[in-house]
Amino acid sequence: MDAPTQTHIYEEIVKLTKEGIPTFVPLHKFLLEGDNRLDCKITLVDFEDDSPKLGEPKQEKRIEPRKVEISALGNELKKLELTEGHRLLLLENLTQKIITLLGEHWKVPPDFFLAHLENSNWYNLLNIPQNLPGLSSVQSLDGYVRFQFIVPREFEIADAPVPQPPGSTENHDQLPDRVHEDPDNASVPRVAGGFTPFPPHHLDPEDLFETKLHPVAFVRNSVTIWFNKEGNKRKKAVSTSIVLFGAKDSRFKKRDNSKYRSFIPRRQPPYFSDDDIGGQSSYKESFEKCLQKNKHIQEPGLPRPFVLLEDLCCIIASEWLVFNTCIERELNTIEGWFEELGEECDGKQLHDLLH
Repeated sequence: MDAPTQTHIYEEIVKLTKEGIPTFVPLHKFLLEGDNRLDCKITLVDFEDDSPKLGEPKQEKRIEPRKVEISALGNELKKLELTEGHRLLLLENLTQKIITLLGEHWKVPPDFFLAHLENSNWYNLLNIPQNLPGLSSVQSLDGYVRFQFIVPREFEIADAPVPQPPGSTENHDQLPDRVHEDPDNASVPRVAGGFTPFPPHHLDPEDLFETKLHPVAFVRNSVTIWFNKEGNKRKKAVSTSIVLFGAKDSRFKKRDNSKYRSFIPRRQPPYFSDDDIGGQSSYKESFEKCLQKNKHIQEPGLPRPFVLLEDLCCIIASEWLVFNTCIERELNTIEGWFEELGEECDGKQLHDLLH
């Protein structure tokens, strides 16, 4: 026989859950100690069911993301409960207040927020009970998914020399092994690993692209997505999606050629528009622009969940591809130096190449 179900406020639910499941300790701590003064950016995208009736022509819909202030989010959520369609909520830099509002209005499971806040070392977990991932069978019932990926970014270091051949400098690294984000700016501070590439052994001084190598930071990042699969049963085709992004990273001065890559199809010659070039400075802004340009989303009717996330998945896959290319390039460079140095490779050079 099932135990009787009791009603509790959202914070109380998290507190009671963490007493039985240690995994929820970080979420409970965040609700108690989270800083609501952080700069949380909110965007809402509404999709109406504009499927044409029999005999009517199809008309493309116009996607218009709306910025929402934190102070107005509560009233906005109440209004959405009375409307039909699909709504997509994009959040950058989650705060305590946002968790409470979404948990109470949209009945978002605490597991979703816990997954986004989880920021432990991916491969060296110390507190096993608090870091065990949820079972896939349980997560599928909660309707959320989390993508983890590495973000490679080149950085401009003031007065730093260009990377030197192995063994030629006392300290080759221009960035520390671990670069931590300021917790005063981000609700989930992310860790970056510093990486300084070696120049190729066959360096061509006339090739400016090769002589101007810059250090790279590999940032651990994640995007968490929740779908309300049931919706409001009193209305048809009502669905809600939430996408959580990390805070915009501003630890270093990024190079101009290290911006987020664009997936927006450009106009064919002789036409050109600056609007076709993605110059966004955060994943959230890039995703918003992709939504406005995606032809599949502009088609009549309600877009399917995976159609909505098509561009986001492309961005994540691209970041993994850039990371893989950086590592592949460095392995090829190291192999080239070993072939060049041969048996004359001394201890310092060997240390630099394998460090």
